[in-house]
Amino acid sequence: RNPRRNPRTAIVAGKLLLRGDESALHAQLESLAAAVGDCAILRKEPGVATSIFTATFDRLVVLAENDDTEKGPLAWSPLVLDAGKPGGSLSDWTLLPLGGVDQILLPGFHTAAENGLKRGNANGEEVFTSTCALMASGCRTILISRWRIGGQSTYDLMREFLQELPHDSAADAWRRSVQLASDRLLDLTLEGRLKAPANTPAFKADHPFFWSGYMLIDTGATLPDKEPAGAVK
Repeated sequence: RNPRRNPRTAIVAGKLLLRGDESALHAQLESLAAAVGDCAILRKEPGVATSIFTATFDRLVVLAENDDTEKGPLAWSPLVLDAGKPGGSLSDWTLLPLGGVDQILLPGFHTAAENGLKRGNANGEEVFTSTCALMASGCRTILISRWRIGGQSTYDLMREFLQELPHDSAADAWRRSVQLASDRLLDLTLEGRLKAPANTPAFKADHPFFWSGYMLIDTGATLPDKEPAGAVK
């Protein structure tokens, strides 16, 4: 399948260590939705198995913690909202070949790298097997975190990446989004993993901590010059 120029997007609303009240979360979600265009914001479990439900979308952005990844590389729920429910695990997603979303962004994914490889005998299976299974379900572009950052910096990166995707390859879009997001001043009151005194001067998000934890997996497919005849709008 070729990527769509105007993909339908589902955004899972979560806090991802975003400090502040609900108004801060709402503002970040609104900004992201405005950048995406055609999208739906999901806040609760849908009424059907997500292995089927997500087939109605082209892109999934999961702004929530993937806390159940330790269950196994095929046992966690990509949508998060239906963790532990029938039809929601990654293994269920692979039962319908090419039925999943084309693009998936998982900035809240947890791996052994997050704990400095201190727990267990980590061998990278949670990343390798999970991404292979996502590709088998139909994903063609995967952005996955090896350690989650959260906060404004994560929302900025995701927004820039989504804005760049319609105009460039995934690799170039990600490189450009890192450059743009890294040049922004951080709002320290919205960064859940930063502990800074109240009088700390503002600084940019150019430190590798904020962007080097993400891994991009992509087929290298480019956008068609125009939508094929008869394409669903």
